[in-house]
Amino acid sequence: IKISCNHCSKKFASRWYLKEHITIVHEGNLLKCELCGRSFNSHCALRYHSNIVHKDHKFQCPHCPKTFRLKKYLEGHVKRVHANLGKGNTQTV
Repeated sequence: IKISCNHCSKKFASRWYLKEHITIVHEGNLLKCELCGRSFNSHCALRYHSNIVHKDHKFQCPHCPKTFRLKKYLEGHVKRVHANLGKGNTQTV
């Protein structure tokens, strides 16, 4: 079953692909790399970029030895685990 876009009649295999298409093509919201800010027009392109360019990039917790691939994961960790220590700095390694 193919799902059609109401804006341009393009067909997609799933609602997920349709939603991604509408967000990027019709709403003009490109997907942004959280590490460098570069924009992409698909999740596949963003994932490829991340795997190639930022393969070994990690965010280091300022309070313990843990590292995280995304800044938002580090921020969540700091809030959950180190809430009483304050924000601190988010360092990259």
